[in-house]
Amino acid sequence: MAAITAVLAAIGAWLTGMLGFVIESVEGMVPLFWDGTALTVIGALALMGLGIGLVKLGIHFVMKFFVK
Repeated sequence: MAAITAVLAAIGAWLTGMLGFVIESVEGMVPLFWDGTALTVIGALALMGLGIGLVKLGIHFVMKFFVK
């Protein structure tokens, strides 16, 4: 039973560390795209790229219905 507890504790510590890493990474990237009041230039370009990509994906999805 002690071995199972030790394994679960190790897995919990590992998951906590990974979650902390992800959260710190995202918090570190936010100032790159948002300065607190508005989008930065990189943030605006990234948002436009995301929008264009989603539109392209949608057009491709609709075109698959008509082209065979």
